Amino acid sequence: MNIFLEKFHDLIQGVIEGFDRLIFKGHLTSLFPQGAFGRYLSKRGVLLKDAGKFFEAETARIVNHAKDVAEQAGRPYIYLECVFRSNVTGDSGIVTADSDST
Repeated sequence: MNIFLEKFHDLIQGVIEGFDRLIFKGHLTSLFPQGAFGRYLSKRGVLLKDAGKFFEAETARIVNHAKDVAEQAGRPYIYLECVFRSNVTGDSGIVTADSDST
């Protein structure tokens, strides 16, 4: 990332730092205190047997929201299928295209 910032410093207005992506191995229930996961589903009106479909729908909703935000900002929506692919490598083409149009 530092190489990217150094190379394009004159085109960058600011930097937001945070988690790029998280990889969970195991079960997400271990992230919740005892019973919290069940309470969350209950509060949302979701039966445990329907949790899979619920989370698939939530995932689709989040993806669609991300696509809408990117479109409204005039930015491409890029999904990195492989966690080992460098987002810097993927984004460098965007920066090049942006700098050509300014």
